[in-house]
Amino acid sequence: MQGEFDSISYESSVVYKIKGKDLIEDIKNKFGKDVVFIDAKVTDWNLVLPSCYQYIVNEAKINISMNEKQSYMISSVALTKKKDTVSHCDAKSEFKLGKRFGEMILQNCY
Repeated sequence: MQGEFDSISYESSVVYKIKGKDLIEDIKNKFGKDVVFIDAKVTDWNLVLPSCYQYIVNEAKINISMNEKQSYMISSVALTKKKDTVSHCDAKSEFKLGKRFGEMILQNCY
């Protein structure tokens, strides 16, 4: 799960769309077409800058989860931001996120 830093500028957000799909393609070519990807959206916080482009990064993530075999998206709604200069979740929200990843694995991988 990445994309917070990429959402800082318009240019890097657009590049994320290309690079994200390329990354999955490269990994599947190396490790097999059945590799499972689980991702989460960039949250709707104001990230490092007040006007970020997380919606572009999220569009790329959604597109990948809808069009790539064995790719899934989990929710990042209702997570609390850690008080730091980077956009990370606080400890309680990290546990929520981990639970969501685990539930997605149980629903789709077993």
